[in-house]
Amino acid sequence: MVFGLGLETRFDTNMFARFEYLHGIYGRQSYAGGAFGVAPSTDSARFTLVFRPDDSSAGASRPASAVNWNGAYVGGMGGWENARATAAGANGFSVAGIGGSGPEGGVVAGFNWAGQNAIAGVEGEASANSARASLSSPAGFQAQASLPYELAARVRFGAPVAANTMLYAAVGGVWTHANGQLTVPGATISAGQDYAGVQFGLGMETMLTSHIGARIEYLESRYAKQNYLTPSSGTTQSGLIYKF
Repeated sequence: MVFGLGLETRFDTNMFARFEYLHGIYGRQSYAGGAFGVAPSTDSARFTLVFRPDDSSAGASRPASAVNWNGAYVGGMGGWENARATAAGANGFSVAGIGGSGPEGGVVAGFNWAGQNAIAGVEGEASANSARASLSSPAGFQAQASLPYELAARVRFGAPVAANTMLYAAVGGVWTHANGQLTVPGATISAGQDYAGVQFGLGMETMLTSHIGARIEYLESRYAKQNYLTPSSGTTQSGLIYKF
């Protein structure tokens, strides 16, 4: 099964720009006589240019005037987060690719400075999610990690692709409090730990009116290793912003 979300905008008479995220879920398969099972999933965040030769009818022309990107804004975001982790125990056990996913949501606030052909800005975001990364086997090995919330501060650099739409890249710092547990035969380690890392991503933002805009973006968070756990997450989200 594949599902996702996206944002599409016109930037010329017959040309459209599209940014979308697709999440695929596949059936579980057992290996080694049922000793362990794998349920794979895929995530795709992609940007596409679309040409439509029949979209030259009246009213389908490029917007006449550009929006003003300058100023402060606030907004609400929601989407899907994939939590991942690499776990390594004191007994020499190590496993990569622990994963899980779930819905997430948050609030964002920032400020833009716009030039003739570029937009720069700073923003902060606070988000909460329900994703939990886990792995287990009948042999008694278990590993799990959760990142219940994230706080991020980042800068954005964008370029207009239409009178009312820009593409942008974002990079900054991110902080979370992760809860993890690693169980191997004869030992269980569990702890809550603060993690700091770097966050980066790509997005598209379209101003629907002079004050209301729609945004879709993908953000990757990579955290430094603490104790036995190295968490990371990938978030695809969309939302509405209000520009003052």
